[in-house]
Amino acid sequence: MELYLAGVGTKPHSDSWLNDLRAVKLPYRDERGEPKHYVRMGVAEFKLVKLFFPEEYLDEVMALCGVGTEQGHVLNRHPALKKFLGVARRALGLKKIKYPKEIVKHMEPTYMAVVPLGTKKDSYNENGIELI
Repeated sequence: MELYLAGVGTKPHSDSWLNDLRAVKLPYRDERGEPKHYVRMGVAEFKLVKLFFPEEYLDEVMALCGVGTEQGHVLNRHPALKKFLGVARRALGLKKIKYPKEIVKHMEPTYMAVVPLGTKKDSYNENGIELI
């Protein structure tokens, strides 16, 4: 069984919550319903990360984060992710991402899939101050 949750909190609190979940052991029952042994609950994070940087560095930042020139292999392995990306993109008011034409200083995150969600241009108030 898989359960997907959304949690929001500071890094230390989020880490503590996830560590508590990773420590949970559940009884694995035999056909009579008797506990046979215990299994540790699996926890995999599904993070939404917002990065701030000058617009002209988009390709470089995506490459540094581990985004390749196309993400078909990740999206094909996780078809529900395609639907989620579209819904999340619309909810957050993001534009669909254009993948980098070439990789610059590509970083491969270990045991992670990194898929870009979208971009949003900087906005400014009437005094020219950037709204964050």
